[in-house]
Amino acid sequence: MRVIFSPLKILISLLALAFIFSCQRGESPPPGAAPPLKKAKINSPRNLQNAGQTGEKKSEAEYLRLIKASPEDRESMVSLGNLYLEKRDYDRAAEMFTTAVKTDKYLGTQGTVRSGPHQGLAEAYKGKKEYEKAMEEAGIAQALDPEAAAPHVILGEIYFLRGDLKKAREILTPYAGDRKASDLLGKIYGAAGDYDGDRESMISLGNLYLEKHDYDRAAEMFTKVIKADKYMGTQGSVCSEPHLGLAEAYKEKREYEKAAQEAGIALALDPKASAPNIILGEIYFLRGDLKKARETLEPYMSDQEACVLLARIYSITGDPLRAVKLFKDLLKNKYPDPEEIYTQIGDLYRKNGDFEQSISFYKKALGYPDKKVEALCSLGSVYLLDLDDIKDAEDAFSQAEKISPENEYVILGLAELNCAKGDFKKSESLYKKAIRLYPRNPDAHLCLSEVYRKQKNFTREEEEIGKALKLVPQNPRAYLGMGRALLEQGNLKAAEDALKKARRFSGNLTEPLPSTADLDLAFGDLYLSMGKDQDAKTEYNKALAGTAGEGVISDFGNYGLAIIAARNKNYLLSMRYLESCIKNPRVKKSVMEKMDKEFGPMKSMPEFQALVK
Repeated sequence: MRVIFSPLKILISLLALAFIFSCQRGESPPPGAAPPLKKAKINSPRNLQNAGQTGEKKSEAEYLRLIKASPEDRESMVSLGNLYLEKRDYDRAAEMFTTAVKTDKYLGTQGTVRSGPHQGLAEAYKGKKEYEKAMEEAGIAQALDPEAAAPHVILGEIYFLRGDLKKAREILTPYAGDRKASDLLGKIYGAAGDYDGDRESMISLGNLYLEKHDYDRAAEMFTKVIKADKYMGTQGSVCSEPHLGLAEAYKEKREYEKAAQEAGIALALDPKASAPNIILGEIYFLRGDLKKARETLEPYMSDQEACVLLARIYSITGDPLRAVKLFKDLLKNKYPDPEEIYTQIGDLYRKNGDFEQSISFYKKALGYPDKKVEALCSLGSVYLLDLDDIKDAEDAFSQAEKISPENEYVILGLAELNCAKGDFKKSESLYKKAIRLYPRNPDAHLCLSEVYRKQKNFTREEEEIGKALKLVPQNPRAYLGMGRALLEQGNLKAAEDALKKARRFSGNLTEPLPSTADLDLAFGDLYLSMGKDQDAKTEYNKALAGTAGEGVISDFGNYGLAIIAARNKNYLLSMRYLESCIKNPRVKKSVMEKMDKEFGPMKSMPEFQALVK
């Protein structure tokens, strides 16, 4: 039921408001003086979370039921929009606030209450990084409710996010009494260098850089806080915080020695804190020392972050049941980021070859906007690499690209997809983009090296692997690739050295080999090229044992054994090995290329001719 106000009542209300505002306004400040601080209205839409919301917060289903029963229920629309904002589901939030705006126009809603949906829409667009639209909606909200702080704070935040710190500071300073504005101003003063001993602002800015993955500037900011603490003579456990931040920055930069040193200092400053120990445990984990990581983390199993790392360690070290139990316990105990656990469980099932279960858990993670991109990339990877389903992989990566086109995993996934489709030029371009945006990720270099390998550009392959090894010097996958690239170039001694390093570092379970059978096969190919047939035979048999006689590795293992048998003039045995692998088109192509060199005496045999026709 709509309430109709008479023109007389509206006029009386407006006159009363005008009288109140004239009493509150007071004298204007003199020219050039700083504007006075403005207090956020107690009942502003920002403080109430939405315009007109009263009573207990309802569930999404309840709000939808109310809206369906009463399509003009704008309060439920605004409340549901705010619920979506809390969940960071910005698309549905924008949709709901847009509906509320249209409803206001239809109902002829008047006054400041109309600003709520526009303000919510501004927040949604800001979350989607559509800053022009966000500014437009914040401007409308500001015009509808000029005394409210919230629209100004949103505008200030948008300028901050766009890097216009001067404009952001001008807008936010009059509203420094608002907590959000105050937090933003602290970050702005830090970014501008106006520290004035404000260590909290510097720490906040350092944490902001960590969130933005700008680890160089994060390290710089935390280092400045540490120097300021020494200068000011700051004492006690409070000093541990910047060392923890610096440890996080160094950890993400893969400077593990420095990270461990800073975490150790933080622990010495605050011995009872769990955070330094958990960072140390994670560093051990990332360096491949899983035993030490486990010893460090297990005393802190009451900490959920420690439990996540321990579950990953259990899954890597062959205790998947314990890992799954730990993950499910975390879900029961209301882990704040359940989507992360769903993704981890999906990874665990994928590792064990249960792709159906893996996909089901990745799909559960899709329900959380913050994890949707990562979940879509995980789905795309399963479809592409494990199920050879290019259509579903393309659909998953395309959805992820629409949400976050410059996300690291999106770019790498699209590059791998294009490589699988044979578009090497596009794949190469995407990998180079990933390297430009994320220069510390060795995977982009390794994947690009595979593109060059498929194009038989082994020199470029070797160059990219060398760049990956500079980032992660003990990566067995990189040494395996280096050994193969050098073998193709005929540099057999250097290839052997690289493969031996791959075998030496194969215990690095955080940068694991695809399988040990891959390395066995590479050694077999190397020794075959060196004429060490007995050593080659041993390695090929190890590769076959590691694959249970199935798959591409098995095919090439049998092919290598067929060559060795032919060299020993055991032609019937050679043909028996070939029978088990000749259906692989790559094997057949190699047989035809090496016909004269390896299978010359067999060319005239009818059985051999029938086999290779």
